[in-house]
Amino acid sequence: LALVTLALHAGRMLEHSMTTDAVVITCHGRSGSTLTERMFDKNPKAVSYFEPLRPWEKCNCFDHMHRAKSLIDSTIAMLNCDFSAPVLQKCTWHNKLGVHPLMPRADGKTREPHILSVINASVSACSERIAAARGMIAVKLIRIPGLLHLLVDQSRGLMPAGRRLFVLHLIRDPRALLHSRNRVGWGQPSKLLKNGVARWAGTICSQTLKDMDAGDALMARGGDNGVLYIRVLYEDLVQSPIATLDRVYGLLGRSVPPAVANFFRMRVPGIARGQRGLQADRQVKKKPKWERHQKLYGTRTSKSLPELVDGWQSALSLEAVAAIETRPKCRSMMAKLNYSLQQSHDMMVIVFDGASLAA
Repeated sequence: LALVTLALHAGRMLEHSMTTDAVVITCHGRSGSTLTERMFDKNPKAVSYFEPLRPWEKCNCFDHMHRAKSLIDSTIAMLNCDFSAPVLQKCTWHNKLGVHPLMPRADGKTREPHILSVINASVSACSERIAAARGMIAVKLIRIPGLLHLLVDQSRGLMPAGRRLFVLHLIRDPRALLHSRNRVGWGQPSKLLKNGVARWAGTICSQTLKDMDAGDALMARGGDNGVLYIRVLYEDLVQSPIATLDRVYGLLGRSVPPAVANFFRMRVPGIARGQRGLQADRQVKKKPKWERHQKLYGTRTSKSLPELVDGWQSALSLEAVAAIETRPKCRSMMAKLNYSLQQSHDMMVIVFDGASLAA
């Protein structure tokens, strides 16, 4: 009964939020999405969701064959604060795969009851905060790279009339991305070293390029039925955060809220001094063999500006760098974004003994 009441309350609140802009932050993990999400989390007139689909993912709700559509449908439901929206899923509280409301049944049972409590909290937060959110509702996701075109297609007719959808596409140098993933001890591409890194990099860069192409097409049309695209480079975000804030909020047609600007002004000196990150300390269980300087991989993640932007240059082996730079998709992506190659073509041939790593 409580869940039903919350859902009805969320529906009533939705009627008052038709003009609230929606923002989707999409990127790969370790691209700076947590810091980017603070642009909206610190805004008192915004509702911000930090990876809201994680509870459903942990319960294996989204079937592999239909995962892309389920993720997009769930994202749009979140942006509309509509937890009764039908989504193709099979959670531990469902009998079989089918179209079910995003919100679980009141009598739903699961092996992880705390997951249900997290979902209930999301429903409550949305219904309570959306009434005061006269500006935006933002959702940070790291699970939909390569699906921007689907998000645009599916949002047609599903977003309330007169409401704008902004897609904030956050991109990071793939070499720095690999370095960051290794530092926190997760996401190691493979035990196959250079070949595993190459396959991982090819996938990452291919998905990024696909979203960039979809975003460029949107910008060329001046938007599509209220859907607009904003591209932000991680390096710009950490090196010039205030300028990046001004650009993003300017494209949103709004001024930067003082609370957001103050947070980033306080954060900038901390980054410059090498302040520790927002996340809790993580023990690196096994240091990847392709890292050149093992001593760099301690139990904490440094947030020093040089390390964030250029740390990969002294940490990654020549093999790891070449594995990324030889991928055609990565070379194309890096050229479009003006990321310079570290190694010449001749050096790459020497590193790989003439082996081809064409995508």
